[in-house]
This record gives sequence, structure tokens and C-alpha cells, in this order.
Amino acid sequence: MHMKTINLSQKEHECEECGKCFEEEGDFSMHMKTIHLSQKEHECEECGKYFGDKGNLSIHMKTSHLSQKEQNVKSAGNALEEKEISKKS
Repeated sequence: MHMKTINLSQKEHECEECGKCFEEEGDFSMHMKTIHLSQKEHECEECGKYFGDKGNLSIHMKTSHLSQKEQNVKSAGNALEEKEISKKS
């Protein structure tokens, strides 16, 4: 098993805006683009909120909208169940 050791003192890319440090230039670039330059290109189709990173949009969908959909399905199931019970009465 290969493990990468991160030495916090070797993070070369420091954000001048907020002081956050990054080991990889790509991570620093993504931080600048999505946090400080507000380039958020990934829109949530459910609520219209924008995200700078596809992964953050995915997390948003799972935590915000998936649970709402599950609740809606459950409510619809309960309503159907009540309708069936009232038919039998």
C-alpha cells in the first residue's frame, strides 16, 4: 500500500486573499476560481444554486434534494395507502 505523506510546511501555494495554503497548483487554481473569482458554472437543476465544482454540486444534490424527494415519495405512498384504506371502508 502506497501512502502519500503531506508535510504541512511544504505547501507552496498560498492564497493572498485568505491565507489558505495548497500543496498542488491545481487545487490552488480551483480555490481561486471558485471562491474568490466566483466562477461557478455548475447549476443545480432543482433550485438554481450555482457551484464552482461538480463535486460540491453532487454533495448539494444528495444532502438537499435527495432527502426531499424521499420525503415526497413517502408522503405519496402514505396518501395512496390512506386512499386504499378508505376504499375498503
